[in-house]
This record gives sequence, C-alpha cells and structure tokens, in this order.
Amino acid sequence: KPGNYHTVLNYLEGTVGDLTISKVVAGNGADQSKQFEFTVTLVFPESFTGDPTSSFVYYGTGVPNGTIASGGTIALAHGQSITIVGLPKDTTYSVTERDYTSDNYSTTATGDTGTIVADQTQAAAFTNTRNEGDLTIVKTVGGNAGDTIQKFIFTVTFTGDPNAVYSYVGNGVPDGALKSGGTIALAHGQSITFVHLPENLGYTVTESDYSSYGYVTTSKGGTGTVVAKTTQTAAFTNTRTVYP
Repeated sequence: KPGNYHTVLNYLEGTVGDLTISKVVAGNGADQSKQFEFTVTLVFPESFTGDPTSSFVYYGTGVPNGTIASGGTIALAHGQSITIVGLPKDTTYSVTERDYTSDNYSTTATGDTGTIVADQTQAAAFTNTRNEGDLTIVKTVGGNAGDTIQKFIFTVTFTGDPNAVYSYVGNGVPDGALKSGGTIALAHGQSITFVHLPENLGYTVTESDYSSYGYVTTSKGGTGTVVAKTTQTAAFTNTRTVYP
C-alpha cells in the first residue's frame, strides 16, 4: 500500500473505517477465472459533510488499486478482493452481486449489508458454487429373438433452459449434443454420457414403443436429478423371446 496510507488513517482515527469485498468460487464445475460483478451502494450519515458522489480509494488483491463511488461496480474472480478505505463511520453499505443463476451458479454471502465502524474493517464475502454431474443412457437387447443391430430411439428432456444444448460422449456412437426434447438412437451395447450437467438439473429419458416388434421393455433410472460429482444411469433393456 502507498506509504501515506497509515498517515491518513492516523489523521482520521475514530472517524472512518474500511470495507473489504472478497470472492470465492467453488465446486467441481466452477470457472475460477470467471469474473463476477459487484455493485457497491453507500448511504452516508447526516453528519457527513463531504460530496456524496465522491470516490473512495480501494486497494486490490489480485486486481489493481483504484477508486469507487456509491453505485460503482467492481469485477472479481476467485481469490480476489478489494478493500475500500476511509469510509465515514456510520455509513451504511450494500454490496450486491449480479445474478449468475443462468450460468448455474448458486450464491451465498455474508456481511453484504452493514454499517461502517470507526477503525474497523467490515467484510462482505461472496461464494459462488457450481457443481456438475453426468448422465449415462445405456441400451441392452436380450432374448433369443432380440436384434442387436436394431436402433432404438430415446427422447431426452431436461428441466433447465429449453434452449440449452447438452454435450455427450458416445460409446459405439459418435459424440454429439442435444437440446431438451431431442432424440438419440442406440443399439445393443451402445451408450451416451451427458457430461458437465449442472447439479439439480432434472431429466427424463423415454424410449419409443417397440411392443409391436415383440419387445418387452424394462428400465431403471429413466427419471431423476443430476447429482454433483456423480454419474446417474438410465438403463433400458428390450427383450424379445420367441417360443418354439
């Protein structure tokens, strides 16, 4: 910090305090290089005689030093923070983060609102968490008359953004991607695994009706919710048996 920092605080001792804003990004699907935007709102006490539009100096950790006024914004990534110094005591503050739920982040905050206390540093700490899991769809064909070459069509529906596209890795079929409501055809022994699905995303996997071909279908895990760091499995078996 600049050499005159302590001199200023000593001169104003008992009349000002500081505010630190910090960012943590967590979860197995989080991007720790992603920047999150914050807005700082200050309401000064009646005793404040300065200009309410004034900018205050902040010192950055992981970001450059700078200045910010009430209503100003700052962007922080994981492990970064700023400390705004010289705020008049009894100033109330509010630090708000933009909504990142569309990026599948959940947000928790402590100290995001409060009052500046003389000669103390208030802390507004934000944690954004994004966890992911996978979903595998597996096809098995059984019975003495089952056709292991025949393709069976599946419809995959997700509860999230209907325009979102979900990537999958194929086993016996090419890699690809589907939107909610899209279809995929699988034969015996083939599978696909949707990867990097957001935690708590709901899904339903349904197979077209093949009873007219003499198949009896059993399934497990066709409906569920994505669990962090876990691969859910939707397994379908079509059995066709011909008796002499």
